[in-house]
Amino acid sequence: MSILFTISSLLATSIFGVSYFGHLRKAVANANADQYFITHAFYNAFFHPLAKFKGARLWGMSRIPFINAMLSGTLPFRVKSLHDEYGSIVRVAPDELSFTDPRAWKDIYLNKSFIRPKIWGSRPPGVEAHNVISAPVADHARFRKAFQPAFSEKATRNYEKTVQHFSNTLISKLKEYTVKDGGETAVVDLVQWLNFTTFDIIGDLGWGSDFGCLRDTQYHPWIAVVLHFKAVLMAVSVKYYPWLEAFLMSITPASALADLQKTLATTHTKVKDRLAHEPEHADIMSHVIEHNEKFPDSCLSQEEIEANSMAVVVAGSETLTTALTGAVTYLLRDPKVFKTLVEENRANFSSEDQISAASTALLPYLTAVLHETLRLCPPLPDGLRRQVPKGGAVICGHVILEGMTVSVPCWGTFRSSSNFASPDVFLPQRWLNEHSPQFELDNKAAFQPFSTGPHNCIGQPLAWMEMRLILSKLIWNFDINAPKGITVADWTTQKIYWTWEKSPLEVELKRAR
Repeated sequence: MSILFTISSLLATSIFGVSYFGHLRKAVANANADQYFITHAFYNAFFHPLAKFKGARLWGMSRIPFINAMLSGTLPFRVKSLHDEYGSIVRVAPDELSFTDPRAWKDIYLNKSFIRPKIWGSRPPGVEAHNVISAPVADHARFRKAFQPAFSEKATRNYEKTVQHFSNTLISKLKEYTVKDGGETAVVDLVQWLNFTTFDIIGDLGWGSDFGCLRDTQYHPWIAVVLHFKAVLMAVSVKYYPWLEAFLMSITPASALADLQKTLATTHTKVKDRLAHEPEHADIMSHVIEHNEKFPDSCLSQEEIEANSMAVVVAGSETLTTALTGAVTYLLRDPKVFKTLVEENRANFSSEDQISAASTALLPYLTAVLHETLRLCPPLPDGLRRQVPKGGAVICGHVILEGMTVSVPCWGTFRSSSNFASPDVFLPQRWLNEHSPQFELDNKAAFQPFSTGPHNCIGQPLAWMEMRLILSKLIWNFDINAPKGITVADWTTQKIYWTWEKSPLEVELKRAR
């Protein structure tokens, strides 16, 4: 990973003061670099089309403060602080605006003309095929058409057997630890165990074979590579400066990409093996295969299947681990809420066999806890950036010129006092007592943890099934507490690199029965 440190160092020492609207090579060619930087910073601050919007002056002058916050793992926190100071519309870079006004969800994400900026949709080196993140409009629609049926409510019901199997394996493994060495309790890192579970589930559903994480009680090498989200953000940062990207790629040795190549090779093998045989149970790939048979004119190539299934596996695992560990973190910090959830769980089930996708969906307090968790611990806390289409657009009543970047940041929006009462407090009851005076001003339209529109998360039904089943089985089987002498850390002490860089969550488990 030494190349990452090289990139980081070069970013810090070589691009300070560079405007998004210019390239260093032009400045050097003119032998007026200093004047070039100053002129563009001055232009950005006072004459740029977005100069009329409020925000920190330095953020409006250069992309550097934005990149610095992003690479330090604090960007969503900093953006929220800017909204707290300047209001619901904030300029966070020379050509970028952030919105916490709930109307922006509709104005930006329901409009098909808003597409992801190319900088935020890049592909790994050596990968030619697009996925749903990097794809142009036409290919994105084609990919969604192929994968959407796999995540329908009907299709998801057929995945319950798989989710139940790995959830039960998780419980069995944890029970083994509680009786190890003749004891009654065990202290485990729940982040690790939940990651094992969610990766095994989505691996089995996506590729017809799991990663063996629960079986081997360790991460598969493939997972270790794809979880380097900071590396992804470093690559994004470099793309803001094409001259630097070209230079770095020219000096990057092939050995620096060896781990990535192994990961891509593993993906290729898993997809090839899955396409060569039919699994014993329903999975996601069967729907993609059916799509290719029905629509040969718009079928996905194997390379496209590999690229998209890789995105599905990452999105369908790490985000769920975030939600579940976030829920346990807040529950442990609020024993009263935890007690209410446990009582609901154990009052509704007389045996573990009764815990199913259908039965857990009927538990209002469980659903409220998960909603509040997604509000306070959104799996993707940053904004999903979109580029204003040709001709410009009106967002929250403001005319924004074409080419500008806009987004709604989940962290800043969900924790805004203009959208929610007591925004930083874990209050599941806000999702139950809609007519309570305490929450009557809550603007639920602001809450879109899965985004909205044609680019929203297609895996919501599966995500809800997994969250409900896994959390219900955990609290049915175990009394969960913080280990003696350990205070559960505040969730917000963790860094954010696209998603959360989760610290270990050590919990004490004691068998409830």
